Amino acid sequence: MNLLVKNVVDVDEPRKDNADKISPLDKEEHPRTANEYKDDWAFIKEDKLRQNIAYALQYLEWQIKLYNKYRMYLTVEAHHFKGMILNIASIMEAATTYMVNEMAKKSGSAGAFRSFGEHVRFAVDAGILTPVLARTINELRRVRNNVHLYGIIEREYELYTIEKVNDYLRALDDFRVHLS
Repeated sequence: MNLLVKNVVDVDEPRKDNADKISPLDKEEHPRTANEYKDDWAFIKEDKLRQNIAYALQYLEWQIKLYNKYRMYLTVEAHHFKGMILNIASIMEAATTYMVNEMAKKSGSAGAFRSFGEHVRFAVDAGILTPVLARTINELRRVRNNVHLYGIIEREYELYTIEKVNDYLRALDDFRVHLS
């Protein structure tokens, strides 16, 4: 298998890396800036977390644009979907954890949670999440916890579907709107 090759032009200007390669997207097709995503998630006050969420959203948009432009099928398509689902799960879990921890600090119950499931239950009880969003987050968590090839009993190209990804993308939008 080939290894990745990176062309670093200037160590102080990482945006110039790989400038000798072909961009799969035209300039006008590039994802929104991370700062635009940061603005959408302004309810997250912790700057580093909001930045990381913005970068994850920017990458998610990149994945969507690549899929919508290039032909992918079976294994490649399934693994592309899998990566998107994991990315969505990471974003929703990070924001949920942040919101719950902020609320728990105010109520004096900080550090009282032993599992992410307890975070989700607290979030529903506190009105941070709706029961529908909580079910989606729990479903995403189950998917994320079962991505190991050894434990999968189905073919991956049957497991990760466009319908599921689109459901999770809609849920991510609902989640952000609900929290903001």
